[in-house]
Amino acid sequence: MTHYLYKPHVHGRNNITTPDILIDRLYRTLNTQYGVDLLGVGVKQLTSSVELQFSASKLTITPAYVLIAAGGGVLFGVGAEIDDETQGTNANFILVARFAWRLKYLQDHFDKMKFVIKVGPVSEQQIIEEIDFSRFPSPATLIEQLNPQGTELPRGAMIIATTTGIAHQINVPEIYQVNIADTHLDRGLIHRVSLFSSEQDGREPRPIPRYAIGPTTGDIEHYI
Repeated sequence: MTHYLYKPHVHGRNNITTPDILIDRLYRTLNTQYGVDLLGVGVKQLTSSVELQFSASKLTITPAYVLIAAGGGVLFGVGAEIDDETQGTNANFILVARFAWRLKYLQDHFDKMKFVIKVGPVSEQQIIEEIDFSRFPSPATLIEQLNPQGTELPRGAMIIATTTGIAHQINVPEIYQVNIADTHLDRGLIHRVSLFSSEQDGREPRPIPRYAIGPTTGDIEHYI
């Protein structure tokens, strides 16, 4: 079975838990003339990496929030979809931060949440957009599509929720940060990713490969 092992740090009201969650069903939101649908995609696109490499010189990055099925209730996270012009409508990567909240603790103040998008090194970050959470489809609407009879997601499911009209053209190399700010509880969910060009060598001069050997039954000369 194809799967992705998601290892979040879940910040509750009084504690932090670190579950291992097996994801084998991944969905992206798809806006149609009738509303928002869910499109199943391959879990191989998922990553929590903080450094990624691309051959393209320009990327389209779409900020997203993330819903994850988990024991004790649905988790709420932050992420993004990254596309380049060589892949058409298919995301190269779907980012999901290893930092999450319990959805049930957010239900009463979605109106006090917003996305804050920044680029650049931490010491020189620039805000390029702030987006009210109300512009995204509601978590309840998305959960209902997979579980019409309840408020929980089926086991193994993850939803990446984006919205129309919000995407950023980012040159490579760059550092991109997506933050969901909860002004009611004065906290934030952040994922920062460094984007590198495959044309750049981060190890110059690059050393000659060395070899290693495993256990031996006798003396071996000239090994490292």
